[in-house]
Amino acid sequence: MPNCSVIFPDSSSGFGESIDEVNIALSGVASNVGSVADLTNAELEGMTTKALGLAKAFDQDVGQTSRAVGQLMKTGMAADAEEAFDIIAAGLRKGADGGGDFLDTLIGGADNLKTFGFTGDQATGLIVQGLNAGAESAESVTGLFEELVGNVSAGGDDLAQTFKDLGLDGQQMAKDLTSGGPAANKALDTLLDSIRDLKDPIKQDAMMAALFGEEGAAMQNTLLAIDPSTATAALGEFDGAAQEVTDTMAASPGQQFDSIMRSLSTTIGQFLMPALQFVAGLFQKYPGLMQTVVPVVLALAAGLAIAA
Repeated sequence: MPNCSVIFPDSSSGFGESIDEVNIALSGVASNVGSVADLTNAELEGMTTKALGLAKAFDQDVGQTSRAVGQLMKTGMAADAEEAFDIIAAGLRKGADGGGDFLDTLIGGADNLKTFGFTGDQATGLIVQGLNAGAESAESVTGLFEELVGNVSAGGDDLAQTFKDLGLDGQQMAKDLTSGGPAANKALDTLLDSIRDLKDPIKQDAMMAALFGEEGAAMQNTLLAIDPSTATAALGEFDGAAQEVTDTMAASPGQQFDSIMRSLSTTIGQFLMPALQFVAGLFQKYPGLMQTVVPVVLALAAGLAIAA
């Protein structure tokens, strides 16, 4: 594994708290997203910066971030790393981690989600819809689909009657839902639309309990809210979302000050670090100082860089 100081000569201006943290991020990207040998330095730097930026912006583990990206790519739910990072960034912005398990759900459940024919953006949009409707976690939303497939696979006269009451061909629905891929995706969309079309809350409750089991009975609002046909729209425009997050982070006064501290540490050693650490403490206590002081420190850093 190459050292980040070789790949990123200016790594002190990145998002990592230290060279070691950047190396950890670099290792995660290389392990989960692609081989270092297959990536240019610019590509590797860009991916590592996005992993660090998303982790810092949304208080996520940088290793889990790159693992989730890798899972979306490996399952074909994202075309490439750029799209995977964008989907995750958009999901985090929309509150997909409201239950604290969004990345874990993508890592552990991507194979099952792909089997249901979901794309990465559609699956993330469904999670957002579910959480907005009161679901406790991302896993609780995706678990509904697994519960449905399990119940349909088990079959039975009661289930056949449920499909009939919804005006659906039970045999065809069972075949489509258990076959996976686009057919399962379309069947799920049709099924949920049929439940919503009932309008009678009592009948809706009975149908959801019969099809989705105890989870469905407890998550009726979620089931009425999730809609595969509008899930991507619920996620919003996600193209370029990861870059927007990292750019916003890089432009923030706090991030600029962090970068200054690292740059000064690299350029002139530890000479000014005690003073800078004291100033950092003041910023934590009096956040309003940040907007006033950062431009001054930027000018100081520029002057020192010229002098060096």
